[in-house]
Amino acid sequence: MYKYSLVAAIALASFSGAALANNNVAVGALHNGNELTGKSKQTASGEYTIGDKKYTVDGQVKAKADWRSFAPYLGLGWGNAIASKSKLSVNADLGIMFTGS
Repeated sequence: MYKYSLVAAIALASFSGAALANNNVAVGALHNGNELTGKSKQTASGEYTIGDKKYTVDGQVKAKADWRSFAPYLGLGWGNAIASKSKLSVNADLGIMFTGS
């Protein structure tokens, strides 16, 4: 059985200019409230191997994964968000969040 919580909010600022042509650099911050928890259905005692480690368990195995609540963001974008000749523009952004371990 597992339970998850996905709660996040992000704020970005994009910087572009003549030197970047139709590209931009985005920086920002993410409030990261994501969390994952789980426990085994099996209630028998025994030895479990997770990765290279062995654990002796009396009852259920429980696990929890969460991340830092603040995560900085850095990205590169393509496209022109303020297209002067058209009412339609297409933009893309590819970046990385540093969520910790």
